[in-house]
Amino acid sequence: ASLTEPEKVSDKVKDLNLETLEGPQELSQQTQEQKRVSKAQKRRNKKEEAARQRQEEISKQEIENESGARNVEFQKLKEMLKKQGLQIFEIPSDGNCLYNAVAHQVNHRKTITDCKQLRKQAAEYMRENADDFLPFLTAESGDLFTQSDFDKYCCDLEKTTTWGGHLEIKALSHVLNQPIIVMQSNGPVITVGEGCHGDPVTVVYHRHAFGLGEHYNSVELLQEQSDM
Repeated sequence: ASLTEPEKVSDKVKDLNLETLEGPQELSQQTQEQKRVSKAQKRRNKKEEAARQRQEEISKQEIENESGARNVEFQKLKEMLKKQGLQIFEIPSDGNCLYNAVAHQVNHRKTITDCKQLRKQAAEYMRENADDFLPFLTAESGDLFTQSDFDKYCCDLEKTTTWGGHLEIKALSHVLNQPIIVMQSNGPVITVGEGCHGDPVTVVYHRHAFGLGEHYNSVELLQEQSDM
């Protein structure tokens, strides 16, 4: 049976209502998708910009490194060692560099030791010979160390990764009964413990090796690289 006019009008109204309801929903979904795409693109753009800036910083740093204090120092040390048939042996920069550099040298002579043992021995020697070290240690205030300050200093030396310097080199040379030769790019070669009778130990002092500053490396026999 054919639809009456009222029924046709009713169906058209239903269709109109459906279209009215569906239209905004579809539009809303499209808008959300566009927003998601836009946010994703922004993230990609931000990531690409960060990568570009990072690359620019690396390129700039590479240029600075060529003429920077670190590279100049390294090249000077390299030439100094080459004349003696030696080259730098890299030691990690972790606060234990002096002790690991000395251990590397000593272990070549079949006397097995390590950073922990050297720290303990150096601390014990300094405690037993406090009068040889106390006059050279000052607190942040500028005052000379008290006995309490010195005890803490030796404890830190033994049990932490606190950096070692000239006083610790002096203690190590006596503990090992070996002179310790310190090579540096600017300044004379320093020999600590010249009265010791064992074979000398050579370490390399870098003033500009890392961002934190001073560092010690060891040495090894020069290995000439053949041309390919």
